[in-house]
Amino acid sequence: MKTPVRVEVLDREFTLQVEEDNAERTRAVAEQVDRRMHAFQRQHPGQAKLTTAIITALALAEDLQQERDTREEHDATLAGDLRALTTRLTDALADGEAADENDAAEENAPASADSP
Repeated sequence: MKTPVRVEVLDREFTLQVEEDNAERTRAVAEQVDRRMHAFQRQHPGQAKLTTAIITALALAEDLQQERDTREEHDATLAGDLRALTTRLTDALADGEAADENDAAEENAPASADSP
């Protein structure tokens, strides 16, 4: 169910319609964006609000892309580790089956004439 959430970003108030479960998250995200925009304005006091908004959006998008890249690298590493472990497990199971077959063959072999 949608619920209105009031947030303030760069000294402007906005009312957003969000899922009720996401209301607190929306407020937290808006606070983060507002902090970043105000930080940019303190560093560049002569810049227009539109410039502040665009530069902040670009910085946030860059942060997001870096996080995605890091996650993709991590996922690729995990996938490689999983492939290596699967190969080792498959090899170990195959070696175990071969050993079991050898043991069974020895048990079923006729006794040799040399045995007492």
